[in-house]
Amino acid sequence: YFFRIGGEEFIILLTNTDINGALTTAEHIRKTVEEMLHTAENEIITISLGVTTVKHGDTEYSMFKRVDDYLYVSKNSGKNMVKSDSDNLS
Repeated sequence: YFFRIGGEEFIILLTNTDINGALTTAEHIRKTVEEMLHTAENEIITISLGVTTVKHGDTEYSMFKRVDDYLYVSKNSGKNMVKSDSDNLS
């Protein structure tokens, strides 16, 4: 499932996927976007991603807050990267 939640922010919800599968998918998306050339400006387009899994006791808010935090860690760490639960950022 793919949702737009704000100006340039989107959520991709993967069902029946563990953290390793989610990270593989996120990295594939990141590399695909990085390889796209914006022909009008001849600029490279990049993407920053946050990845999390549903944890016991999660609410929609806590899960989206956590993934949003990972997204901003990615952006503030130089952009064009994936940050996740496996980075021990919380």
